[in-house]
Amino acid sequence: MQLHLDRHSGVPVFRQIVDQVRFQVSSGMLKAGEELPSTRSLSADLGLNPMTVSKAYGLLEQEGLIQR
Repeated sequence: MQLHLDRHSGVPVFRQIVDQVRFQVSSGMLKAGEELPSTRSLSADLGLNPMTVSKAYGLLEQEGLIQR
């Protein structure tokens, strides 16, 4: 999964993650059943606090786009 964050855009990082995952699901880039990186793994790759990724994943789960 490829994510490109713009830390200077004014859009919160967790929202950028949500928006990009939502786009990848709707465009078919992420298929049903495909595993997302773990919270720790993605936060390490992006240099983020794990709680930021967890917040994004929580919102995606509430929307029904992912299952944890």
